[in-house]
Amino acid sequence: MSTSQPQLRFIYWFAYYHFDSPSVRYRAQYPLDYFKEKKQVESWLIVPGYHPGKIMAFLRAYFSALLFRRKHSVIVNQRVQSNFIYARLLKLLLQVQK
Repeated sequence: MSTSQPQLRFIYWFAYYHFDSPSVRYRAQYPLDYFKEKKQVESWLIVPGYHPGKIMAFLRAYFSALLFRRKHSVIVNQRVQSNFIYARLLKLLLQVQK
């Protein structure tokens, strides 16, 4: 008898830079598009920024992942190496959530 893992349903992806970066496009945006099309996995791709809309999107995703994390979801933190607020909050999120 084999035990199957629950199917992935949602991905919280926190990128380290904006969409002009090839790293964000090829390592985040394109794979997430593939998962949505082929596997019906929804996602949030969050990129840092100082504009109010970007800050609100980050806070929405962050607190959703921290307090109300969806079942069968994963949190991806794409290379955070700084000590700015964005990086510190993501490090805290990964320490609190498994």
